[in-house]
Amino acid sequence: MTIKLCHEAGASHVLVGDGSGGDDTEDVMRQASYVPVLEATGATFADFNRDDLVTLHLDKPPGLPEYWIAKTASEASVLVSLAVLKVHDEANVSLACKNLVGITARKVYGTPRQRLHETGIQRVIASRPAAYPGFCDY
Repeated sequence: MTIKLCHEAGASHVLVGDGSGGDDTEDVMRQASYVPVLEATGATFADFNRDDLVTLHLDKPPGLPEYWIAKTASEASVLVSLAVLKVHDEANVSLACKNLVGITARKVYGTPRQRLHETGIQRVIASRPAAYPGFCDY
């Protein structure tokens, strides 16, 4: 439904992307039955764990002073983050801001993005609005 709404809003191309913290991202997408949805809607998929990387530098970071993220995600004209229902031992509530961990570089932060957790996941979540202007504004 989200892909359809993006097309109705005027998107000429919709790319669905993520970077699994553990298993191979493309395997996870197949197991979750996303492939038929992508094919039916004309959307494409990007594995952010296999993407080129860019660095976002933060002026006043409560977490890390910089984030290495997938280049494809950094070039998006609009970034849509969908809430994922899951349990997390370290973050009591993330208000969906933790979703963008999937665009951070597993090559830099480890599996499952351990360096972000060592920094203090609450501080990393608090960095999200500074790292991605416009995200969490709605």
